[in-house]
Amino acid sequence: MPRHICPYCQSRKSWEVRRESRKCAACRREWSTRKPLVAGIRADRKAWRSFLVAALRYRTVDAVRLHFRVSRPVLLAMFLATRKAMAADVPATLSGTVEVDETYVSGMWHNKPWSVRRLGTRRGRGTSKQPVFGLRERGRGVVRAFLVPDAKKKTIMPIILSTVEPGSTIYSDGYQLYQETPRHGYAHDYVDHARHEYGRGPVHSNGMEGFWGYLKRRLKTTGGIRRDRLGMFVAEEVWRYNHRNDSEKEKVERLLDFLT
Repeated sequence: MPRHICPYCQSRKSWEVRRESRKCAACRREWSTRKPLVAGIRADRKAWRSFLVAALRYRTVDAVRLHFRVSRPVLLAMFLATRKAMAADVPATLSGTVEVDETYVSGMWHNKPWSVRRLGTRRGRGTSKQPVFGLRERGRGVVRAFLVPDAKKKTIMPIILSTVEPGSTIYSDGYQLYQETPRHGYAHDYVDHARHEYGRGPVHSNGMEGFWGYLKRRLKTTGGIRRDRLGMFVAEEVWRYNHRNDSEKEKVERLLDFLT
C-alpha cells in the first residue's frame, strides 16, 4: 500500500501533521508513515534497540515486560523475530578441529502426560526425546546445532558434509557413524565412552559436551517450551554462546542487522 493512502478508510487525501505522521482528510485519523524495521511490528529502530537490550539481559517475556512496556502479543512477536535473527546469524561453515556429538532434550519427565510416561523411555540413542546434533569449532569456539528426526547416518552425514570444510579434523565419541568421515576427506579420531575413555590428549569432545550442559540448563530455566518452537530456543542459546565474548552494544547492533 502506498504510504500516503489512509490505512483506515483508504482515502488518498491527507496532509503531514508532524515528521513521519499524516492526517486523513476524510476520516480525520492520524497514522505514521515511518517504515517499521520488521514487517508487522510497529516499532522503529530506537524501540528495537531498547527491546534488545532488555531481552539480552532478562531473557523471558515476563521479565522483559517490566522494563519494556508494550502489549504481550507485540512482545511475543518481537521475541520471535529476534530468535529468527539469531537462527540466521550462524557461521556458514566450520573448519580446523571440529568436535561433533549428539544429545537429546525434552521437558521434565514428571510433567509429561500419562499417555507418554506409561510407555517409558530409554537413555541415549533410542530415546523418545528430541535429538539435537551439534558441531563445535575449537579455533573460534563457535557451535552449530540442528534439531534432527534421528541420529542415523542418512540424517547426520549430510549435515557434516555441508557444515565442516574438507580437510578438517573431526573428534567424536565411538559412534560408528563418525568413523566413516575419513571417506569424505576428513581426519578423524575418537574416544570410546563405552570403555570410560573421555579424553586422550587433544582427542575429546569435551567442548561440545560442555555446550550441551549449558544448553540444557538454559532450556530448563526457560520451561514451558512448545515442541514446535524448540528450534527457536535452541538457536537463541547457540547465538548467545557464540557471542558470549561480545559487548552488549555489539550484540544489539549485530541483531539489528539481521532483523527483517
